Amino acid sequence: LSQLIIGGLGKIDLADWKSNTRLKHCAVDSNVVCWFWEAVESFTEERRGRLLQFVTGSTRVPLQGFKALQGSAGPRLFTIHLIEANTDNLPKAHTCFNRIDIPPYESYEKLYEKLLTAVEETCGFAVE
Repeated sequence: LSQLIIGGLGKIDLADWKSNTRLKHCAVDSNVVCWFWEAVESFTEERRGRLLQFVTGSTRVPLQGFKALQGSAGPRLFTIHLIEANTDNLPKAHTCFNRIDIPPYESYEKLYEKLLTAVEETCGFAVE
């Protein structure tokens, strides 16, 4: 129990994650957002944790769920931000803001490949 209280939740609840995600410059039904969640759903629990760590700096969800995520200046929801960028670029994370910047990829396959590369090949605090 103390591990749960100190470390947060180990299992990631996708419904909670989705319902407590802020969207910036995109809509819930936009291709990039739909493809992002499709990719997350296809991930193993470990890979979901790595994605969460890539964006927030932690592999664990707060005990109170995604609504309780903290940023550098207090509570800050997980945010998907559609940016104007070259679609050859990888998604970029801002751990202080719990935000992932995603270029306007033209297909699910490209988003999946770029997201996976960003999550698997980015090391700890080298992330901006």
